[in-house]
Amino acid sequence: MENAMSQTYVATFTWFSKLQYFTVDGMNDNRYSRRMLRGLSPSISRPTVDFHEKVVPILRRIKNIEELKLCFRVRRQNSFIDGNYLSNEIVCHLPRLHEFTFDIISDQARINVYPKPTSDDIRRTFVENGYCADCYIDHNDIDHTIGRYHIYSLPYMMKRIQYVTSGFPGDIFTNVRVLRIWDIDRSFENSFFVKISRSFPLLHQLSVSYMIERIEKQRYILGH
Repeated sequence: MENAMSQTYVATFTWFSKLQYFTVDGMNDNRYSRRMLRGLSPSISRPTVDFHEKVVPILRRIKNIEELKLCFRVRRQNSFIDGNYLSNEIVCHLPRLHEFTFDIISDQARINVYPKPTSDDIRRTFVENGYCADCYIDHNDIDHTIGRYHIYSLPYMMKRIQYVTSGFPGDIFTNVRVLRIWDIDRSFENSFFVKISRSFPLLHQLSVSYMIERIEKQRYILGH
């Protein structure tokens, strides 16, 4: 299923990479005008395993793009996306780009280096490359080489944000209307919900899910 969804994403981006112009109905005088495609805002909540190999090369082909918003979940890679990756692999290949915002999760990323990168290390890559952004990291409690790295632009302008976990550091997100909070290893404390209410003051829709109870039940069944 995951591979099928990734193939769908790649097919969609391939189509966009070939689209240089679009036609707009003049409405008032019944004439059509030809406009250059200047902005792209892909927002995909499903995870993809083909971001590095297929999606990024397609993005590089859209040379005329001036505004780009990326909202992705990248899964099962041996690296994570930070400010250096965004600049070296995407932005430097788009000469007309002047507005770039992002909300990207590197999920189940396996990092076999020591010491492990910290949130401050990632924030430093944003500063060095001229991005105003923040991040946080969730390390797997069982396999410490696996982590989840969530990076996002500030101020945050989109109405949705990728799901956040108990590691979310907080900030002010006045534009977000839809939010999902999810965690696999930890339950949510009252202080976390206080942080959520302060960080997302204009939220319209909130969904909460975590797997810790299901994991504990499975352990209990296996233990008997």
